[in-house]
Amino acid sequence: RGFSHRVRGVSLSVSSNAENVFGFVFSSRTLESRRCSIAGSHYPTTSKTTRCITPARRRRPRGMRRSIVLFGMELVTGNFALLPMATWAGKSTWSATFRNWSWVWIGNFIGTLVVAIIMAISLTSGGTIDPAADGGMWQKVAQKIISLNILNVEKKYEALGSLGFFLAFLRGLVANWLVCLGVTLALVSKSVPGKLLACWLPITAFQTMGMEHIVVNQFLHTAGPILGSGVPFTKVIFWNFLPVTLGNIVGGMVFIGMLFYSTHRTTMENVLPTEHDDKLERELAAELGAR
Repeated sequence: RGFSHRVRGVSLSVSSNAENVFGFVFSSRTLESRRCSIAGSHYPTTSKTTRCITPARRRRPRGMRRSIVLFGMELVTGNFALLPMATWAGKSTWSATFRNWSWVWIGNFIGTLVVAIIMAISLTSGGTIDPAADGGMWQKVAQKIISLNILNVEKKYEALGSLGFFLAFLRGLVANWLVCLGVTLALVSKSVPGKLLACWLPITAFQTMGMEHIVVNQFLHTAGPILGSGVPFTKVIFWNFLPVTLGNIVGGMVFIGMLFYSTHRTTMENVLPTEHDDKLERELAAELGAR
């Protein structure tokens, strides 16, 4: 039973991160455009007109992440907030929580790796096109992934030393604080429109502010080296994956899980009915992703 649960958790986490990554790649299509100037700042434009795409509009589609909430898939950042609450309530253990985090993190990374390899083959036409050369739309997408990989590992964090490590941690904290707020807000509603509206604002906020989310970074900083960014994977792990994961843990567990549990904790006997209710059991299973 334990092995089957781990397999199920990994499979759900692979699917969830694959959807997340496809949303990122889809949104990268907007980065093909040329530059224009607005009030001293430069943003890409979608046509020969002066209409520009602001940073808020350049982020990946939020619908991809909402599908993860709707289908009860496993995303490690959401588990950083939800599972500690079950542990504090005495319904789970820290060893089980850490096992879940580890397996889901690995599953998310596997989903990332699979999509990164597929997209690298597609963006380079099977290795026949140099992504660094000027060309069509997909070469520009590849170049953007490469530039973001270099920027978010070497220039923004490694170049600043210990301060850069702290900034990556801090941005990871803020990102998952907002993401887990969206996840918990979505749990309040039982309707699909309600879930979509509830998680929209927090997730849009973290994306617009450019915070660091590990399941997004897993794709970006895996696809970058595969496409030829030249960033060693050891740097990716130390200067991005490690501090961002730690920041996501603190942001989800402390600023959402701990605050929500300490504020709303109630003994289970006062919540669940004394008689067995099949309908309620099905609703709870669907709400929590049948975990």
